[in-house]
Amino acid sequence: MTDGTTAFEEEMRFRHHLARLPVLTLVAVACNAAVYFLLVHRARGLEASLPHLLLIAGAKVDPLIRDGELWRLLASAFLHGSFWHMTMNILGILTLGWYVENASGPYLFTTIYLGSAVGAAGASFAFGDAASVGASGVLFGLMGATTTWTLHHWRRLPTILRTYALLIPMAAAAASLFYG
Repeated sequence: MTDGTTAFEEEMRFRHHLARLPVLTLVAVACNAAVYFLLVHRARGLEASLPHLLLIAGAKVDPLIRDGELWRLLASAFLHGSFWHMTMNILGILTLGWYVENASGPYLFTTIYLGSAVGAAGASFAFGDAASVGASGVLFGLMGATTTWTLHHWRRLPTILRTYALLIPMAAAAASLFYG
């Protein structure tokens, strides 16, 4: 507010900035949904099970990654084991991604999204051996970005947004841990 703007003007400018349509967040949501429905449709057409197709499509499977299938570290983040699993992840991506993309920009959002996906799958590969799918790692990356950005810009944020920006990641983490 050093440029002569009032607190109200600053708040309105900030609110307008966050109200933009987050195109890349919507693309990520659409990709997650499209992959899930494509696999469900394919499973019905082949009379195969969804878990079998998830393994083929790119689930994080440690022996296959050790054999060089590193693409699974990213692909597994776009796969989901059930409609409920996909829906919960999409709601988190939409809620947190809207904030992160509008607050940080599309390039940083993309870096956080893809980096979190690969980083979470890499950590799971390094410290566990269970096959896995889902965007929970992305959600935790977006939660961290939301919290970090909010705390860094705390004084600039409208009071109501401070509450939103800290409670939404906490609610998403609780939901992910509860349903995860």
